[in-house]
Amino acid sequence: MLKSRTHKRSFCGLGQRINFALIFSLAFFLIKTQDTFADSVSITVPSNVNIQADIGTQAKTEVTKTLDLTVNSSSSTGYKLYFSSDSAETGLISTTGNSFKITSVYGNNNNLSSAMNNQYGYNTETVDNKLYNYIPALASPALIRNVTTQLTAADNFKFNLGFALRNNIPAGSYQRKLVFTLISEGESTGKIVSGTELNKALKKGLGITDQSYFNDPLKTTSNSYYPDLNISVGKNKCSNDITPERTSLISTPDSEAPVYLGGYRNSWDKYCIWTPATKLIFPENLSYIFSGLTNINRDVSFTFNDGRDSNMLDFSKVKDASHLFHKTTGYYSNKFKADEFTNYLKKAEVENIESLYEDSGISVIDDTSFMSNAKNISNLFKNAKYLETADLSTWTISDME
Repeated sequence: MLKSRTHKRSFCGLGQRINFALIFSLAFFLIKTQDTFADSVSITVPSNVNIQADIGTQAKTEVTKTLDLTVNSSSSTGYKLYFSSDSAETGLISTTGNSFKITSVYGNNNNLSSAMNNQYGYNTETVDNKLYNYIPALASPALIRNVTTQLTAADNFKFNLGFALRNNIPAGSYQRKLVFTLISEGESTGKIVSGTELNKALKKGLGITDQSYFNDPLKTTSNSYYPDLNISVGKNKCSNDITPERTSLISTPDSEAPVYLGGYRNSWDKYCIWTPATKLIFPENLSYIFSGLTNINRDVSFTFNDGRDSNMLDFSKVKDASHLFHKTTGYYSNKFKADEFTNYLKKAEVENIESLYEDSGISVIDDTSFMSNAKNISNLFKNAKYLETADLSTWTISDME
């Protein structure tokens, strides 16, 4: 809460003193699941800060104040700190009934000396540069700190306030509560459904409703669809264009966190996986996941948003990758590559790769090491007529059935 108190200047030219009492409100949100109660989070902010401004005959007085903030978090994914007013109103309001406000600045990087008049703002520079940003409303808080990795020590940083005050401010008391919201995320896992169920979700993401496509994963999609299998993975849904009709829950009932897959048309048919989980565990049976999809983009892979990265994907349990790309073809002369995807299988002991590339448009295979534990390789490259090169030097064939 910010308060300023002014006193009328006497006719003999004595100055007036404005007192600011700052009281900050803190909100904490620690997102956890049943296995993450060891996580902890805390923030240290001065609860009361007193600022005095002596306004004399000068037309304008500038006041600055730097606060030292400290966050501690044991979360492996770091934390986010948001800042806002406590309501839609962002100005300092009189408590004595006059209509005068000390308003927030507009926009960002407002120069204290040249661009601010009876206004205040903030910045988070390590050394206050006297350029201040607007005070956001409660409904649209500003993200002022985003740490995406686990802290190894307390995170200390600066929060700077700047006030530019004219000598026409009416005497009185003014106040506004400012809110810090700290969000720290605990670890959680999402267990993913089988490859055939993922195949259904991918086809549903295209907008397909014909049940025959869901009953038969090898039924090829029509040329009116353009699946982009560079799949986006993040904490938030990647597009508001994804409708419920194109969305599937792809996590198992015993998953700690829900995982969703959806699609939307944007030149290509884009895919998005979103979840609050910090790790996704793929199933033992990944067969048929991409089978029957035609007109796909050139490379099958993942991209990551919202501070997520490839470390969140765990394919180590996969044993069955049969029919993975059976009847999958590309948009560009039917050809596509999949090494970026199959590289995730290198930590798994994949035993079944039957018909993995059968009747597909796979054109280049740079790394076959994920096949080294395979026992069933029947029809692996059957009718893979677009395959131009395959580096088999990393494939140690043993114990085949």
